[in-house]
Amino acid sequence: MSYVAGFPPRQEKSFWPPMLQLALALGLLVGGRWADVTAQSARATDAWVFNATSACLYLLGVLYLPFALVVLGRVTRNRIRGIEVVRR
Repeated sequence: MSYVAGFPPRQEKSFWPPMLQLALALGLLVGGRWADVTAQSARATDAWVFNATSACLYLLGVLYLPFALVVLGRVTRNRIRGIEVVRR
């Protein structure tokens, strides 16, 4: 995103970036759940790989989710502030 000198930065009002971030966070959590379920039916020699993958994906998803929610809140706030009241 480029800014023009002398003008204030443009406020983000699009819902696409926060929705994609939420989808990424939920995808990480779903991937962690998949690895957890798969580890139960995997061979004993391969189960550690699925358990490690599950732990990493759960951790990334849980840590990323608050940031995605904050961005969604900021965009929602910018959209509400951008609505101008028309008085007749």
